[in-house]
Amino acid sequence: MHLIPFSKDYISLSGKFTLNDDTAIFCHPSFANVVQKFIDEINGLGKNVSFTDDYEKATIMFCLPAEDVSLSNEGYNIACSEKLLSVFASTEVGVFYAIQTLRQLFSLDKGCADLICDACEIHDDPKYLWRGLQLDIARHFFGKETIKKVINLMAKLKLNKLILHFSDDQGYRLQSEKFPLLNSVGSHRDGSEVHEKGRRFVDDVPVDGYLTKQDVKEIVKYASERFVDVIPNVNLPSHCLAILASYPYLGCQDSYKVAKTWHATKDALCAGNDQVYQFVEQLLDEICSMFPSEFVHLSNTNFNKEKWHNCKKCQEKMSQLKLRDEDHLQKYFFNHFVKYLGEKGKTVMCDNDAPGALPQEVICQQWSRIKARTTKLHVKNGGSVLLSDYRRFSLDFPHKILSAKKVYKFHATKFIKDKSKILGKACCLFTEYVNDEYKLFYNLFPRLWAFAENAWGTNYHYSSFIKRAKEMEQVYDSKHIVFARDVLSKRSGASKKQIQKFLLSPNDEVNKSKND
Repeated sequence: MHLIPFSKDYISLSGKFTLNDDTAIFCHPSFANVVQKFIDEINGLGKNVSFTDDYEKATIMFCLPAEDVSLSNEGYNIACSEKLLSVFASTEVGVFYAIQTLRQLFSLDKGCADLICDACEIHDDPKYLWRGLQLDIARHFFGKETIKKVINLMAKLKLNKLILHFSDDQGYRLQSEKFPLLNSVGSHRDGSEVHEKGRRFVDDVPVDGYLTKQDVKEIVKYASERFVDVIPNVNLPSHCLAILASYPYLGCQDSYKVAKTWHATKDALCAGNDQVYQFVEQLLDEICSMFPSEFVHLSNTNFNKEKWHNCKKCQEKMSQLKLRDEDHLQKYFFNHFVKYLGEKGKTVMCDNDAPGALPQEVICQQWSRIKARTTKLHVKNGGSVLLSDYRRFSLDFPHKILSAKKVYKFHATKFIKDKSKILGKACCLFTEYVNDEYKLFYNLFPRLWAFAENAWGTNYHYSSFIKRAKEMEQVYDSKHIVFARDVLSKRSGASKKQIQKFLLSPNDEVNKSKND
């Protein structure tokens, strides 16, 4: 038994259930689409399994729970004996997650000829509603096929939120018909900052690419079939240099270039220019038409407001609104779009390093402990929080700095006293030093396995996780999926010397893996 994430309750029984050509599946009509895909996969391994309308002839059953049994939206129960395997769930997503468990119990991904499951009872539902990954495709672009691979692997781990970070100083990666310069200018840069063998320099290798509207449509459909919600992530008003390079009139100066280095700039959209508000509203309209998610992530990151301080329009806006300082101007700017999106039926998410109190309806993504005051105040005011502690959940760090063990053992932050306000958890992979699919998957795994169990809420025993992860490594090997080898038993953390070495040469670890 090698479940990841581990189930809430697992009871081992004697005997084994064998899935063969005589297996008949009875299914409640509301689960037929999800179960059909499960049958297709089984039959793809050479079996001949089919539905039956006679539940007395069935050896596998997908049913609604009894009236006196309460199951959460994503919860499910499995009862498996030698002769009968029964799955109970209230919703399609509950059945889908039960099937992900069955996939592991039968070792489907190994492609074994014999599909055998140990008899057991499982009662399972997640501790957290949100179990997400924030993926940066702005610094380095990853197309729809790579994103689909990520979504598929997320779904198998019962992760349900993909926050797609497509706009930053280094590139804008989403097609815009309203503002085509975002693609002809903002989706291209002439080089990238490179740290290699202790040297830091900017190369001359161009970086291009963006998701077309058709790409996004396919990604959203693919994700929805796997019960993954794709959430657009837009930076406002800072980290917008790719937008400013495309439309310079939106800034506080005359000209801009898409950034080739990774450090944060002082440039931002001009909060005193009424045309900026019109532009952003139209851009958000276009983005919302592409992503049906209820949520929009606006990275309201705190930033150096020197340009605003020296901008005549920004100062006039502050005077007009009787705002005390630039922090209050940022708050006004952000709240304008919270209200605008709210009127469109959208809920806004943002980072916790924004100045001042956030509107109650906003979801605060807690990534910085330094800015914990914002999170505390938001919870006190009745707001909800998504935990993304960068010291434990930023998967762009090398494994020797952020180990799978550290990811696995992170618990809810102590300063959030009302745990009911914690929606869930999200890990992040920013791609300053992730420039190809090999590095992407190398950074994700095995830490995403550890995160999935942490976010599901069953991260009890790391020693047990290591054993189950070894089984997962065999599955990934059989599917030729890249993962970092031999890192699960490494000690947690890194010395200052190792961290300094990473800052000088961040790709050494993965380059060694490729050579091995």
